[in-house]
Amino acid sequence: MKLKDFLRCIKRNCLIRREFKHECNEYIKYNYNNPNQKSFNSYQAKIYRQIHVIEKALSISNTRKGFGIARVHELFAMMDQYLVLGFDTEEYVFQAAIEALNKYIEFQHSVDYDVSDIEKRAEKYLHFYKHNENVDAGAKETDYISIKKATGESFDRFVFSRHSVRQFDTSKKVTVEDIEKAVALAKKSPSACNRQASKVYVFDSKETNDYIGNYVKGNTGFKEEVDKYLVITADRACFYDAMEINQEYVDGAIFGTVLTYALHYYGIASCILQNGQDYKTSNALKEKLAIPASERIIFFIAIGAYKDKFKIAVSQRKCMNEVLIVRK
Repeated sequence: MKLKDFLRCIKRNCLIRREFKHECNEYIKYNYNNPNQKSFNSYQAKIYRQIHVIEKALSISNTRKGFGIARVHELFAMMDQYLVLGFDTEEYVFQAAIEALNKYIEFQHSVDYDVSDIEKRAEKYLHFYKHNENVDAGAKETDYISIKKATGESFDRFVFSRHSVRQFDTSKKVTVEDIEKAVALAKKSPSACNRQASKVYVFDSKETNDYIGNYVKGNTGFKEEVDKYLVITADRACFYDAMEINQEYVDGAIFGTVLTYALHYYGIASCILQNGQDYKTSNALKEKLAIPASERIIFFIAIGAYKDKFKIAVSQRKCMNEVLIVRK
């Protein structure tokens, strides 16, 4: 290597380390587990996540009687702190939290489980409840016929008809040919300079899918119903320089999102599951699945056949003015 090229390489490596260090410091500063992080956005995210924990349990096939006591008490603590910090109780997130508590209590009543202590504590928040028809939480019933009909209509109907599904028809299998059709659409996803770094791994073996199911997080209560797991990766060998250290996540997420909609279009139920493991555990999985070391696992998609009727999490979305920020 020439001296000029060697020095350029050293400079590039220093820039990469600098960017990683800056990103690390920013994450430490702003992540919502930092005790100094008391912004509305951080508490909104905390509470939405806690609501969704309850919703997921309500949307599986066999919701356990008495589930989530500790999670509900964690939600109470978050709502208490929300009030201490003086945030608006009419915000969607706070109203959705109250609705989630109501749905939780309703379910426990329906299975004759005593949650009188939770009901007593929940009374504290009920006078803040506005009964807004636009605010919802918990789980709701839907059916395959309605979803299939919506996929053939307008794009907005198609998008709104797609949900994360945690109940699958175990009597039916998703074939590799079915998945190929969806991947053919996902290949049209935008990617940085058309480098197409993303890949999908699928395994026919039940043993391998069970192994993946025991690795991933977020599938508690429904992993036995999952037919297959798709492993979405992006190859770091496709990127260069310090300014592209996050591009693998961007390209992989875009590809995976389009793939999820493509699965929906072809009548395949799905649920995205994050890769929430440390690098050593993640590397061990890649070795087990023969995924090259240069590839990063972006996330997993649990797939299966739709049931005729099933429940889905409400997953309340933010108000438009919280997402679309118009400035002069």
